[in-house]
Amino acid sequence: MEEIIIAEDAQNEEPKCHVVLCLDVSGSMSGTRINQLNAGVQEMLRFIKKDELATLRVELSIITFGSTAQVICEANTIDFYSHEPLVTSGNTAMGAGLELALTLIEKRKAYYKKTFQHYFRPILVMITDGGPTDGMKYKAMGNQIYKLELEKGLTFFAIGTEGAKKEVLEQVSKFRPPLPVSNKDFKELFQWLSASVSAVSHSNPGGTDLIKLPPTNKFQGSWDEM
Repeated sequence: MEEIIIAEDAQNEEPKCHVVLCLDVSGSMSGTRINQLNAGVQEMLRFIKKDELATLRVELSIITFGSTAQVICEANTIDFYSHEPLVTSGNTAMGAGLELALTLIEKRKAYYKKTFQHYFRPILVMITDGGPTDGMKYKAMGNQIYKLELEKGLTFFAIGTEGAKKEVLEQVSKFRPPLPVSNKDFKELFQWLSASVSAVSHSNPGGTDLIKLPPTNKFQGSWDEM
């Protein structure tokens, strides 16, 4: 596993909302899907940049998993965010991707604590179109994610595009059901995600109140609150 370097912005003292996108870039995501993923990330950036407070508070990281898992973008606020367009190749190392995402999240939490920064519950979003090819690691990651969700240490959204294996996603996302999304709904999915992140960033760090999320009925699922 590659070393994770933490980006820092000592000038911004706003409480932070760390969002990690864990994205499938295996060969089966080629063509329309990877184009939609790239467009969706840009849509999310545009949406959040319109929200002055969210721009200061949201820190975005991107991890991809194909044959291997990689950190494409370290935690950084939207104004400082940049990455090359995502490209596809290889298999589907889902377990390794989730493991790297959880490691990144825990290191960022440790940094917030070390620097006395308030922070919101981190948000991890996985988007995939297939089943894992790196063994049963995804099950262990699912158990770890479930434990973190119960402890309110993480909010996890598992999103399956057309062709995704429901039984696998249900093993990974036990706290809330995975959400199926058709290929034509990518833009709306990222708009929903952006609106949800903005809602979180406007709440109170460490608060116990449930946050009402935008409706997800058009994505064939139901996530109402977090």
